Amino acid sequence: ATYLDGELARILERPRMRNAIVAFTADHGESFGDHGVWWDHAGLYPQTVNVPLIVAWPGAPAGARVGQMVSNIDVGRTLLDLAGLADIEYPGRNLRRLLEASSKHETQYTLSSHGTSAAITAWPWHLVLNLRTHYPDQQSIGELRQQHTFELYNLEQDPKCARGMASEQRAKALELRAE
Repeated sequence: ATYLDGELARILERPRMRNAIVAFTADHGESFGDHGVWWDHAGLYPQTVNVPLIVAWPGAPAGARVGQMVSNIDVGRTLLDLAGLADIEYPGRNLRRLLEASSKHETQYTLSSHGTSAAITAWPWHLVLNLRTHYPDQQSIGELRQQHTFELYNLEQDPKCARGMASEQRAKALELRAE
């Protein structure tokens, strides 16, 4: 467990928090040198698109983990439902359904906030497509990414996307790029 995990547990164990509905998340992940990105949240790699989400409520299953990607819009729907406000119109899905669901990986499509790149994750494959020529972060650090180039990673073997496989798995890369 990390320091933050321990401190969150300490807060959530306080008597007045035991009956609360709590969500802890962030708006993005961070890269610390991976893929030429320092102190920024650029790129569509697991380090930046996988954002932590902790939800606690009275009766929540302790230690339950879900590996599927979810959308931030689903957090609001889930909190409303947990608060007994299921009748309120609000977009999104209740994330509690994922606790009963199988751990099936759904294909995920991601577009960067400035439209510089897009990604598709079709487990275990993760393809990043550079839509425009750009630097990997806002400080123009790292290697220039050329328009229409792509990177392919096997998340099962390489969860941090450190070893590109587009050359040796060209057919898979082109299949995902076409999708």
